[in-house]
Amino acid sequence: MGKEKNGEQEFLRDIDRFLNGEEVTPDEETGEDVRSAVEFAHKLTELRAEPSREFQESLKSRLLRKLTEQEMAARERAGAGWFSGFLDRVVPQSPVWRTAVVTVAIMVVAAGIMWQTGLFTMTSAPGEGAETAGDNDRGLVEMTSDDTQKDWSQNGMAAFGEEEEEEEEAFVSSPSEDGLSTLDSELEVLMEISSHDEITITIEPLTTQYGTEVTLTLTFRNSSSTAVTIDPIQPEIFVRGLDNELVYTLPAVDGPEELLPSESFQMIYIWNQQDNSGAQVPAGTYRFNIGSIIITCGANSGVIITPPAEVVILEQ
Repeated sequence: MGKEKNGEQEFLRDIDRFLNGEEVTPDEETGEDVRSAVEFAHKLTELRAEPSREFQESLKSRLLRKLTEQEMAARERAGAGWFSGFLDRVVPQSPVWRTAVVTVAIMVVAAGIMWQTGLFTMTSAPGEGAETAGDNDRGLVEMTSDDTQKDWSQNGMAAFGEEEEEEEEAFVSSPSEDGLSTLDSELEVLMEISSHDEITITIEPLTTQYGTEVTLTLTFRNSSSTAVTIDPIQPEIFVRGLDNELVYTLPAVDGPEELLPSESFQMIYIWNQQDNSGAQVPAGTYRFNIGSIIITCGANSGVIITPPAEVVILEQ
């Protein structure tokens, strides 16, 4: 009994020496339990930060007192035999190992402090995980119903749904294989909602005669299996030249519109090839920039920015 008590006292002194930053090496007479605990604590001290003396004493005292209180409460609780057995298995009965548990807990807390101070923080490689200004300029941020953010590509398709779902590659298709548009007076833009997480925008460019009215037809088609809400029903349109100078503005009409599955809805705009002052615009290429549109599919909603639709006005 005296030998065990001396071993415990020696181990407590070793613990204090550990906390003071001194080197502790078990001798030949040290028991196997104490030797294993000392070696384990020695490894953990390499990871810990240096806590204050007051923190060491206070934490060790609180942990020892808490272990004693939990054991007494477990043994006095009537009908709690299974819990007492569980506690006996989790917390070693040997005072040496109880002290070792306290020491390990102190070291873990110290390592946590070290982590919080940033000593364990890994620095990312240059450019890794950072969004450049150029990337941000090419996309539009969409807020879904659960406040997660997604990037919308300005070339025409946007991904809805949960954050972990993979975004489909966006595209804008044109029916003219040779890149030339049809000589006409109607500019067509089709937004097809084929599922809750995919919107495909098809733009048919227009080449028209000088002085001819241009009709922009914006069509929404719900090909999904759920109802879709569009707001506004008629977004604002900005007609700009190749130098991005504003030429004409077509006003918006507020108010949502609900489309049931398989339903379509059209918005028609008329541009008489005049600028905001009423003068005929010169021949050249003009872009129709469609304002933002909010589309809601069930619990998910997003803001869509449509790519510009081009109109080429021929010389007289």
